Formats: sequence, C-alpha cells, structure tokens
Amino acid sequence: MTQNRPGSSNGQMDRRYIHHLLKYGRQEEIRQMVSQHIREAYPDSFVPFMDQMIREHRVSRKDVAVRSGLSQDYVYKLLRGDKRTEERDYILAMCFAIGMNLPQTQHALSSYGMPPLSERDLRSHIIILAIRDGCSMSRLDAMLENAGFPLLRTRPDMPRAIITDTVPTEESAAVREPAGARRVFEEIDSFVDGQHNGGNAPFDYDYTGWIKLQDPEGQVYYAEAVYMTDFTGFSVYTEAQWEEAEKRWKAFSENRAEGEGGKTGGREQSGLPSEPLCPLAAFPDADRLEFYETLEDAAASEFFPFFLEIDRRTDRKVQEVLQKLDDTRAFGTRIGAGWHVQARIYVEAFNTNQPELREYYQIMEYRDGTCRYTATHESCFMQMELGQELYEAIFGPKCEPEFFIDTDRIEFCGWQQQYRFVFNYLKAKLDEYALANFPGMIHLDPAAVSRERVTVLIESGVLSNRSGQADAASDAFRQALSVLESLGASSRDHLAVYVCTCYKLACTLGGMGNPEAEAWWDRICALKEKVKEASDAHPEDFRSASGCVADALIHRFQKTGPAGKAARQSIQEAVQLIEQDRIEEDDWVTKFTAYCHRSFITEDENLEASLRDYRKSLAIARDHHLDQNPRCARSVAVQYNNYAWVLWNRLGSEESILYYGRALDLLESYMSSGVLDRETLDQELKRVGNALNRIYAATGREREAESLRRRLAEDGVILEK
Repeated sequence: MTQNRPGSSNGQMDRRYIHHLLKYGRQEEIRQMVSQHIREAYPDSFVPFMDQMIREHRVSRKDVAVRSGLSQDYVYKLLRGDKRTEERDYILAMCFAIGMNLPQTQHALSSYGMPPLSERDLRSHIIILAIRDGCSMSRLDAMLENAGFPLLRTRPDMPRAIITDTVPTEESAAVREPAGARRVFEEIDSFVDGQHNGGNAPFDYDYTGWIKLQDPEGQVYYAEAVYMTDFTGFSVYTEAQWEEAEKRWKAFSENRAEGEGGKTGGREQSGLPSEPLCPLAAFPDADRLEFYETLEDAAASEFFPFFLEIDRRTDRKVQEVLQKLDDTRAFGTRIGAGWHVQARIYVEAFNTNQPELREYYQIMEYRDGTCRYTATHESCFMQMELGQELYEAIFGPKCEPEFFIDTDRIEFCGWQQQYRFVFNYLKAKLDEYALANFPGMIHLDPAAVSRERVTVLIESGVLSNRSGQADAASDAFRQALSVLESLGASSRDHLAVYVCTCYKLACTLGGMGNPEAEAWWDRICALKEKVKEASDAHPEDFRSASGCVADALIHRFQKTGPAGKAARQSIQEAVQLIEQDRIEEDDWVTKFTAYCHRSFITEDENLEASLRDYRKSLAIARDHHLDQNPRCARSVAVQYNNYAWVLWNRLGSEESILYYGRALDLLESYMSSGVLDRETLDQELKRVGNALNRIYAATGREREAESLRRRLAEDGVILEK
C-alpha cells in the first residue's frame, strides 16, 4: 500500500491541491493529477482496497453477497483473499453491489489483475454506461440482454462473456456484431458537427453525427445521433427515408434562412449550418427504421456499435469547443463549460485573500441568459469540470456544500453586500471572454459588456480608495473613463456615469496632492450645461451627476477665493442646482458647503439673503449631524462663528452669544477625538473665545467672561483681557 499524498487523509486530497487545480490546472494536467492521486490514495492490493471501499460506502460483506448474486461463502473468501477467480464478472458484480464509481471499479479490476473495462469492447462499453448512470444490476442485465450479450455472470452455469475489440474506428472499415448477428456493415461516409443554436450562452450548441453504412447485399442505412440542449435521439434510416428527411430539412432551412436573413441573406447570414444538422429535431414525425431516446436504450439495436462511435466522435467535437475555455489564467480566474441536460457556461474564483475561509464564488449562465450566483464552501467548478466520478476520485464522496449565497440577481443586503463586487467582477470577466472568443455566435451586446466592465472598474477604484491604495484607485478610474469615452462619454446613456467617474478621479488625485486633479475638476465644470439639459429631461438619472457638478463649482470657488467674479458665479450656479432640486436628497454635505459659501459672499450685498443662507446651512448641519462628519467638523464650527459675527456686528443682536457658544462647544468636543489637529483647534478656540469674551465685556457680563477665560485656560488657550 502506498502512502497518501502529504497533507491528506482517508484518500482525500490536500486543499492546497484544490487551489492549484482551480487556479492553474488545464484539463490534461488535471487528469494526470487524478491518475496520480488514484495510484497514491488507494491501496495497490485488492483485499485492503475492497476493505476501504466497504467502509467508505457503508455496506457489509453480507450486503455485498446478497446484492451481487454470488454465494456468501464465496464472496467472503474473495474479499479475504482466500480464493482466486479468473472470472472478471464476479469482481464486477461485487463492485456493483458496493456501489463503486467507474475509477474505483477500474482500480478494483487492475488490483486483482483483471483487464479494465474498455470502451473499445461493446459489452464493456454498456457496463461503463450503466456504472456512470448508477444503474442497478437488473437494469444492466436488461441492457446486455437487449444488445445480445451475456448477462453479468454470477454463477458457473451462466454463459461466459468473451472480451473482444469490436468497436469501429475511423481506421477500420468494418465491424462485426456480437455472436448471432447476421450482418456485417461497411462504413462509406460520415459526418459530425456542432452548431450554435442561438441561445445566450456561448456553449448553447446542438450536435449531430451520422454514419452511412452498407451491408453485403448493397442496402444502405444511416445511423444518426442528435444531441440537443433538452433531448437526445438515436435513429436508423433506410436510404430512401434519409433522402426524404434530407429534402424536408433542406427546404425547411432555406425557408428559415430566407425569413431571417432575407432573400439575399443566405445560410451564412442566418447562421444555419451548411449541412443537414438536426432533421430529427425539426421533423419528429419523419419515417425512420429505428428510434431510441437514450444510448442505453439503443443497446438493443444491431447498429449500436455505430451509435457508440458517433458518440465518441461527437465527444471530440465538443472538446474542440470546450478547449477554447480550457486555460483562462490570463483572466485571473477559471471559466468553463458544461453539457448536462442543457449547455451552460460558468466561472469560479477562490478567495485567495482569506484562504482559510474556503470561499468559492460561482456564476452559472444558462442558455436562456439567466444566471445563478452562488458562494459556497466547496468548489462547484471542480465538480462541473471533472464530473462526479473524477471529482470523487480526488476529493472523496461528494457532499452538499454550505450555501451561504444562492440567488438569481446581484441584489444583496446586510452582510452579503460585500460580495456584490465579487459577482459583478466575475460576470464582467465571463461576458468579456465569451464575446472575445465567440464573435457572432452568441447574443451579447458589446456595449452592454463594456458597461459591465465600467461598473467593475469603478467599484474596484472605490474599494482601492477604502483600503488606502490611491494609485490603484486612480488607475481603475482612468480605465473606466477610457472605456466610457470609447462608448461616447457625452451621450445621454453614459454622461452621468462619466461625470461621476471624473469626480471620483478628481477627489482621488486631490487627496494624493496631484495637481492633475484641477484638470478633472475643470472638465466636470465644462460639462455643466450638458448635465443640466439632461437633468431637465431625466432628473432621476442625473441627480448624482448634478451633485458632482455642484461640488466641482464649489471647488472652483474655494480655489480662486470669493473676490473674483467667476468664483461668485460658480457658487451661485451651485446653489441654483441645489434649489432646483437637481441633486440627490441625501447630498447634505454639498448643500451645506454651498450655502456656507454663498452666505459669506452676500453679507455686504444683501444682509437678509445672507442670514437666510446661514440659517439654511446650520439647519442642514443640525438635522443631519454634519458636526460628526470629519469632513465638515471645522466648517460647521466656522459657520456658527460667522453667523454669530453677523448677528452682533451687523445687527447688534445678543442672540450671537448663543451661536458663539455652540461653536465653542463643538470645537471643545474635538479636543480628544483627533478630528482636528491641535494647532488648528487652538487657533479656532482662541478666535471664537475672544469674540465671545468681547461681547460679554460690552454687555456687562463680567462673571460669564471670567468663567469663559478659566474654561479655555484649562484647555491651554489664553484669551485677551
């Protein structure tokens, strides 16, 4: 018995290998690792291997005897190694009784010194089909009987099967049927192809294949297999029946081409195949000699070997398509395809940032364009890529994963919101790859795929900013703007997103101290009129963009100062956007800042308007707790101070004491919070304290003045006397 792979137990492969397969594995590499794992994980000797299988499948030796049809004493002796047999069917019967999958069955045969099951032997191929489909022994016997082969031998008096290589190959011209068959067929022509059926997923393919045959009397037959997304069919036609079906299909496809592509469109424009592809799908009522719904049912036909050969050749055609998505390492994740009941394309990524969480994220896209988004603790990709048998050979019996996300829409709330970006990212990767590798075959709108990419880039930039990676954030925003410009940034469909992305880039660059930020602020201001025009027609869609324009106008005012005419005009336009209800209702910081600046510049021009703007800004600060926002901390305190100054110096109102006091309380609350640096805080406390101290002196409130001086002295701030 060989040792298990380091880090594994009970034949289970180490999780590091899961990650390796998921991130780097090609199909060929995966299968090599599977073979290596089977050799290392399973005992080489038959007896300990069967002991392990009995334990894993939770059956008893008595169960094996009863289910296999072998005598109990004989089964016990075989399992103990006390007796040897030359009959392969006895070993197969025990494998069926235990419930072993195909790799395990093959290992049991090889460890006993028996030839493995081969698809090149017709009887073995039927047994393989039964194992893969989980059939019972009685079902297997029915399939073998229908095909004219000996049943699975479990008694000495039953006929013994002879293993022969009877499956036709492309190199061999003839095939002989099992014992008792009367005819020998010669292959004279064949066809296998796949055609995209117009579905939304890149692997919505229909496949068909046929082999033209001739018997010794010169009779011609066609064996045909059809694989659609929702059914399969296996038919046999006489030459006359085939020619009639071909005529009907040709007329049908030409009419369809004319209807879809116009009289000048032809087959190429309509996307129809150049050869008859699926007459069975178009004409289920067509005359045919034989018809079977499944390959297992077709085992009763004397044409069964040719159905198997079509199936094998179709597998190779499918692989030609699947190999296009075999290696997607350049895309940062794995993309694959499956063909089970219906075509599907899927993508999966692993949480490499926190591998200890064992989080796998998947998107499955079906033929009708719908998607399924899941996050699990088990790799769905591995199950789909390897199939159940190979998956269990590597990772052991499949168990249901812990689904903690399972939805058909990327609409998350609460703690699940953190995964929204992951799924947006994967969906964009999936669609980009499909569009790049299957042009004209799938119904993906390039503009829609580009918009998905923009969404992902913007979210990536936001996440980078949150983690303090300003350079990465600015790069992501630049890429998003480049894509938007290629789509027509000034068009109504993209203008709002373009303006908002310019805003994010300007803020990011400004935070880095990059002077290039000014150019982006200016670009936003230059788009003001276009945003206003679009907002008139579509106010809901452009409120975010209008808020960005308002912030850009405020930035221009702050940059040039209140003295210039252009700066005053900028702040007036910003307030106009606000008062016309063009920006988001919750954009309180922008509203507060705009009213702060306009109240200041209108003090000398219109005192009543100035006081109105002061009150609006302070109401916003109070209602929305802007004093708790680090961005607004100093501004709110300054606005209290300024309003108090106007009340006292312009109106002589002692109400100013109330607002100076609020400014002082707010500033003192930041003494230990770190929101404002100590030097700035001391300057503001001294300025407000001196102003309030002078009012106390002017109004004869000496006791209040003395109390104020002692209070600030404790904070290290000395006021004028």
